[in-house]
Amino acid sequence: MIDLTNSGRRLQLLLPALLLAVSGYAQPYLRSGDALPDLAVGSVRNYDDTTLRLRDFAGKLLILDFWTVYCASCIASMPELQALQERFADQLQIILVTSSTREEVDQLYARSAVARNIQLPSIIADTVLTRFFEFRTVPTHVWIDEDGKVMQITGSAHTNASTVARYLAGEAVDLPPKREHRDLGDMRHVSLLNEGGGRHFDNLLQYSALLSKISDDGRYDGPFFDSGTGRQVGIKMVNATLSELYLRAYSFSGMKADPSRLVLETADSARFIPPESGMTNKHAWREQNLFSYESKLSPGRMKEAAGLLRRDLDAYFGYRVTVESRMVPCLTLVVIDSAKVPSSTGGPERAYYHDETGATIQLEHAPVGRLLGFLPAKLRKGLPLVDGTELQSPVDLALVIDVPDLITLNDGLSHYGLKLVEGNRELDMVIIRDAVEAGSRN
Repeated sequence: MIDLTNSGRRLQLLLPALLLAVSGYAQPYLRSGDALPDLAVGSVRNYDDTTLRLRDFAGKLLILDFWTVYCASCIASMPELQALQERFADQLQIILVTSSTREEVDQLYARSAVARNIQLPSIIADTVLTRFFEFRTVPTHVWIDEDGKVMQITGSAHTNASTVARYLAGEAVDLPPKREHRDLGDMRHVSLLNEGGGRHFDNLLQYSALLSKISDDGRYDGPFFDSGTGRQVGIKMVNATLSELYLRAYSFSGMKADPSRLVLETADSARFIPPESGMTNKHAWREQNLFSYESKLSPGRMKEAAGLLRRDLDAYFGYRVTVESRMVPCLTLVVIDSAKVPSSTGGPERAYYHDETGATIQLEHAPVGRLLGFLPAKLRKGLPLVDGTELQSPVDLALVIDVPDLITLNDGLSHYGLKLVEGNRELDMVIIRDAVEAGSRN
């Protein structure tokens, strides 16, 4: 149902409840408070039997960590889960569960020492446990109490020593539910305006919609494709911050959607910046300050999508936004020795992260500027990143980024004749100011 009444939001979308399990699943999904069936699961590693029965862990807090081989954050968190298991061994059991095939897991182990060295019980190529819990993204954690009842289906943020210790000490712990409908559909092709299965919307020729945070906790920021033709017809942002909305609106002018290119000159920046601490505060902030947006235009008018987004944001929020050239501190990638700049051996363009020899950026036949997008926040210092190399040819390189500081990173870059230089540079910045009538809008 679409509610067009003005109740503090210009447009709200209320998705119909998705109550049916995915086709082919015989049982309904388990919810908080449901008893977990006595399941026997095969294809187990790091366990003293070929079959794992969940009832064997009765009397312990049981946490199921659902992951896949394509989830870098899942893999990176495994050592922390291992440490939790070792610390609370008598009262806790963590089990890794993946639907990835045995071959995919073997390939991951071959290239990743992090995954290979984990000793937690692991269920591989799972087709059983996944069917009992409704989620769409990983990591997903399922907490099961000592009596075998589901406590919560949640994210990974609360699986830490503090929360586990408080629970085992008998304290109440707040585990925010992870709400994901498995049959929500591909966000690239299924409209958010999906009332009645989308039967009313096939006749829509053009629209744009600004929504409050939807009931699903998923996020998406990218193109929106027509499901029939496969052609891009608009843009879609799901549960985005105001900063992300404005950066998207102005990135089409050639500026990269980089948060460090945003300057807030407002009396109150709380609507743009989430609180730094307190999960309860963060949850309340997200409910009030995340928005979704979708537009659909004829394929020949895609260049107008950014302007349409700008107008929609101005019509509702009322901020004055300009793009201004300012002298600002930034990090610029420059060439210091052209003789050392690596050339490419050819092949398809690839830029990716791996941890075979430490956290590493790998470029293959790619523009050198692509490595800037992989730099961790601690090395960026909150500054804009600029490719000042003026290199026109693609390169091949491997750069370790798990380093303590910029000096160490530059040691690695120097092998390729490159360096990140901190200094002032004139850049186009997105400036957001309060409207003259600030405070008159809700």
